[in-house]
Amino acid sequence: FTDGHKYIQSAYDKGSRVFLCEKEVDLPSDAVVIITDNTRSALAKISCNFFRNPSKDIKVIGITGTKGKTTTAHIVKFLLEQGGIKTGIIGTVGSFYGDTVIPTVNTTPESYELQKTLRIMAEGGCKAVVMEVSSLGLKHHRVEGTEFYCGVFTNLFPDHIGTNEHETFEEYAYWKTQLFPVSERAIVNIDDPFSEEIIRNCKGEVITYGYDNKADYVLENCEKVKLSNVLSTAFDVTAKGEKKSFTVALPGEINAHNSLIALALADLFGISDEDSAEGLRQVFVKGR
Repeated sequence: FTDGHKYIQSAYDKGSRVFLCEKEVDLPSDAVVIITDNTRSALAKISCNFFRNPSKDIKVIGITGTKGKTTTAHIVKFLLEQGGIKTGIIGTVGSFYGDTVIPTVNTTPESYELQKTLRIMAEGGCKAVVMEVSSLGLKHHRVEGTEFYCGVFTNLFPDHIGTNEHETFEEYAYWKTQLFPVSERAIVNIDDPFSEEIIRNCKGEVITYGYDNKADYVLENCEKVKLSNVLSTAFDVTAKGEKKSFTVALPGEINAHNSLIALALADLFGISDEDSAEGLRQVFVKGR
């Protein structure tokens, strides 16, 4: 990271005339200088307004956690699209919907890029977008102003601690919690000890999943199987007092565990069990 104030004169020389700054700067009189306490926060708000608040027109699902964000985002996309809901993805392997690819750099794009991408997806016919929300994306105000239909917590392990990231594990964990006060509802991995802190920060309905019998979606009986020669995982899930069986076309219990998030979202979107089952059988993860 660097201080953008160092490059103000260069930006002016190249034609810029409006500047968002955190301190007074020396520029010619035809420059408009807006002073704010936090330029990242201000940019996020300006970007939301400039692109006409796209998260009001599309249901944004934000997934945060140390592991599983990319795979879970793809599983969710397959289930929603099997249910007839055109869905975009923003994350580690890029931003895309259908055959349209939108170039990005960070897992969670900078606020201007994010709001532009959401607007493109909304105008492209997407009704939902699944977004990986990193701790740095939250810390650096990249998602500020975005309205989240649902926040998802997968798990928490020590990571991203060091220069230009998080000074301590406690700081890293804190930023993970900050998705949930801005989410209408939450889906939370109750097996993770940090889930209690996540739930304390939720503002709306909380849906839990995991091996714990107290969860709303309980995982049981995972088994390795093959689907059309693809190593897959069969599993049972008990939800709302009813046990159902599914198979996800990905190996490992962790992917059955992640599938519970997608099944909970499918229920929120009114997708049938038949469509959910077919979506899970078709899953593959781009770039993985």
